Amino acid sequence: SDAAAQKKYDGKVVFLSGEFVSVKKGKTGLNQVVELKGDGKRPILCEGKSSDDIFLQKFKAGEPVTFLGKLEFSANKVELKDALLTRMPMLPQ
Repeated sequence: SDAAAQKKYDGKVVFLSGEFVSVKKGKTGLNQVVELKGDGKRPILCEGKSSDDIFLQKFKAGEPVTFLGKLEFSANKVELKDALLTRMPMLPQ
């Protein structure tokens, strides 16, 4: 259940895999916020460094991606803080 997952993983560093939805600049402009496909109730947002920008801009919706970061739950969203891109689709040469 959602409550059980929240209790087990909130505040923990985890690998999080999902389907890429979109990417945009964060509030400071020094970070990127990637949205992954969620359960329809709340978005999954992965906030990482802009150094991954060159890769993130090439993603297409629905492609699989994996991040490592600190998972935080709230009533209206799930966030992965200090997210590091660890797996991405194969990019054309």
